[in-house]
Amino acid sequence: AGFLGRESVLRLDCASWALQRLNSGDQGPWHRLGSEAFEGLELRGAGSWKLLPGERDWRRSYGAFLRGLCSFASPFDAAEIRRVTQLDAIAELNCSLLAVGTGAASGVYIEMDVQRNPDSLSMAVADFDSGGSNSITFNPDTGAVIRERKVQDWPRKVEGAYIQPLPALQTGTKFVGQLGLYIVDGKLAFFRRARWADGASGGWECTGFVSALDWCASGRLTPCMAFRNAGAYRVSVARRLRGAPPVPSAGWAFHAEGADELDWRSLDWESPADDEDGGAVGAPQ
Repeated sequence: AGFLGRESVLRLDCASWALQRLNSGDQGPWHRLGSEAFEGLELRGAGSWKLLPGERDWRRSYGAFLRGLCSFASPFDAAEIRRVTQLDAIAELNCSLLAVGTGAASGVYIEMDVQRNPDSLSMAVADFDSGGSNSITFNPDTGAVIRERKVQDWPRKVEGAYIQPLPALQTGTKFVGQLGLYIVDGKLAFFRRARWADGASGGWECTGFVSALDWCASGRLTPCMAFRNAGAYRVSVARRLRGAPPVPSAGWAFHAEGADELDWRSLDWESPADDEDGGAVGAPQ
C-alpha cells in the first residue's frame, strides 16, 4: 500500500482490520501520506509532522493532525466561526506555514469557505512569531492587497502600502464564497470566487504573485481571518492544504514587493493610544 493515495488506503482499511493495523504502523502508508500532505505545515502545540514520535497509530494521528490544521485558535477554538463578538477581531488558524525552504514543489494552498458575512472580512498571513509586526492582507470586497510593517512601538506606527490586483465587487456587496492563498518558492498569491445572491458561483480570480516572503523574519507565517465588525458569520477552512491552486500558475507574473508594474500606494498610519494588540493585521479597509 506504499504507493496508494489517501482514498485507496481508506478503502483498504475498511476491508480488513488486519490491513488497517498494518497501514497504521510506523512503516505503513499513513505515515508516508502525512509526510506528503503536511510538508511545509506546522500544527500549533505539536510542531511538524516529521517531528512526531514514532510507535503510534499513524492513521489516527493523520486525522487529528488534519483536524487541528483546519481549526481556528483561541478564543474561537472551533473548525467553523459562527459569531464574532468584538470589532477588528483576528482569528488565527492552528497552523503555521514555512515561508521558505519547504522543499515542496507543489506548494501549500489553503482555502476558506465564507457562507455568511454581515460586514467585511479579509484573509491574511502574519509573522506572529516575531511579534505580528509584518503581514500581508487580501480584502475580497475591494480586491486590494495590503502589506504592513510596524516601524515604531510607541506610539505604534505602521508603514504600509496597497495594490489593486483585482476589481472591487459591486458597491454594497458583502463577499460570500471561497478565498484561497498559495505559497510556493517563497512567493504568495491570493484567490477569490464569489457566490452571488441566487446561489451561483463566479469563476476563480487570482491576484497573481503579489509578494515575496523575505519580510517574514521568523520563517513561519500564520494564516488568519480578520473581521471588521462583530456579528453572525459562517467561515470555515476547506480541508485542502496542499497541491495545485484552483487557477493554474502558468503564465502568472511574479510581482515582487515594490515592483514598478504594480501601483503600490502608501498606507501609513499611527494607531490609537489604546491599541495594544501589537500586530498589523486588520488595518483600515
